[in-house]
Amino acid sequence: MFTINISFKDALTCFEALSHHKPKEDLKSIESEFVKYAHYKAQKGDGAAAAWLKNNKPNAPDDISGGLSPMRFFAGMERPAKKDYQLNLLEKKNKNKNNTDVLLSVLDMNQIVGGADKEKKYVEAKKAPITRKSIESAMQPLNDLVGLGKVKKHVRRILDGKIIEQRRLKAGLKVSEATSNHMVFTGNPGTGKTTVARLVSGIFAELGFLSKGHLTEVSRSDLIGEFIGQTEQIVKDVLESAHGGVLFIDEAYNLHKPSSQNDYGQDVISILMKHMEDHRDNLIVIMAGYAAPMHSFLRSNPGLKSRIPHNLEFEDMGEEHLGEVFKALCREHDYVLDADAEKVLIQHLKEIKRKDLSEFPNGRGVRNLFEEVIRRQSERILEQNLRAKKKLALIMAEDIPTSRSRKNGNVVQLPRD
Repeated sequence: MFTINISFKDALTCFEALSHHKPKEDLKSIESEFVKYAHYKAQKGDGAAAAWLKNNKPNAPDDISGGLSPMRFFAGMERPAKKDYQLNLLEKKNKNKNNTDVLLSVLDMNQIVGGADKEKKYVEAKKAPITRKSIESAMQPLNDLVGLGKVKKHVRRILDGKIIEQRRLKAGLKVSEATSNHMVFTGNPGTGKTTVARLVSGIFAELGFLSKGHLTEVSRSDLIGEFIGQTEQIVKDVLESAHGGVLFIDEAYNLHKPSSQNDYGQDVISILMKHMEDHRDNLIVIMAGYAAPMHSFLRSNPGLKSRIPHNLEFEDMGEEHLGEVFKALCREHDYVLDADAEKVLIQHLKEIKRKDLSEFPNGRGVRNLFEEVIRRQSERILEQNLRAKKKLALIMAEDIPTSRSRKNGNVVQLPRD
């Protein structure tokens, strides 16, 4: 989930960066994997990899002329002064022996490429005073979302508290050494939990409370290992990648399975709790899921609950908000609802809400509905052989799956898929 195949040039950049921040004795194992990677790319026709192998003489004796081994070349370079930030790269081998490609984490790449600039901005942002104006600017993307009034209000309340903390410091009063910003998101699917988590990471980074502002999304399967001792390293790697941003754990209650005596989920929770406490100044952990099981999960572990001060409830959308989401999708994809289609759409959404159809997952359900409407509109356009731009963009009442269309004064029930 966290890895991609990168180009040889990008890998070389990472290798060079590592050589500056690793002791010489650690470079040999890194060199070995990198050389395998270079050979693999050269065999695939990568000219840059072939040229690098030719010029650097991998595994050559120290006294060979015409080139240096990669380790000698990079280890001999002047090392920069130690920074006050930590550069990390998780070196991961592909378990498939037929592919020697080195897989590097996207998030870890970000820590090396441009890491100094991000850290500099983070330090500057922490020093800058927080104002209502800066909060408004940072929250604009969140405010632009349809609905979520309670969620927006809660996030604003957290940020307003930061202003007071700064004022207390300026007045010589005590403040908490590192206020925890960890959160619980509860709500049904499609209510915007993942989207808000991503925006929260950006908001807190812009205001100087996170150094990077990225989102790392995981579930139980991404944190549990297959063997004894494996889970601990997996969780530590995930936390390392998430540092400086938001770690979003979807359906977090699945980590707790009291019926299983040998379940590794409790190991995950124990590691998480310690990390949440030790790194609360530059990491936000958001645990998300359905309301009832999330509440039971937190009650089962008072230590975990005490570390998460913010509980944000994501309510199901009403038909008006669902209609706004649908119209936003229309604008995004160059479609126009005519007046009758809009009325039919709202009526259809009211029926769904009244019947309490749990299979209609809020915003996600609206997107599915939108895609179905576009399929129906396309069929109608082909049948009528329409070509004009306005006709191609227009969504009519008969394109809504449950609508009734009037034809020649008669009410016609359109067939449902």
